[in-house]
Amino acid sequence: MFKFLFIIILVLLPIKVGVDIQKKMHNRKKNLKELDTFFSNVKREVIFSKRKISEIFYENLPCLSGRLRQDFEDNLTSLPEIGLYEFFNKLNIDSNDKKLLLSFADGIPKHEESFDNLLKLLEENYHVANNIYKQNGKLYRSIGLASGLILGILFI
Repeated sequence: MFKFLFIIILVLLPIKVGVDIQKKMHNRKKNLKELDTFFSNVKREVIFSKRKISEIFYENLPCLSGRLRQDFEDNLTSLPEIGLYEFFNKLNIDSNDKKLLLSFADGIPKHEESFDNLLKLLEENYHVANNIYKQNGKLYRSIGLASGLILGILFI
């Protein structure tokens, strides 16, 4: 009985690891696309209005979904006190994407060219993430499945 349970766990664990890696790649790709849409909307409003950035962020939250939206909502109330740099630093996103947002916050986010640079970099990162996902997403899932099955067969 324990041997059978051990084999099942041994088979399922690598499969889960492979699927989780693939899911993480997919989420990064999705987050980058949502951030691109979000900052496109924010750019228009920041340049053409005199409102606070926290109000503009709040109005554009529907562009985001899932964990990214929750992070924005959780930290949005403290944005005026902590500033844009610390706001982006608190987000739970990929480190490369966080560096991109932090470099934007270091600059002057009121100018149109800083938004254009951010949007261009977000789009480039999206294409890179999409290529990585296409090339390696199924690979990790398949490796997890194959290694799980091999381990299961070895212990049977």
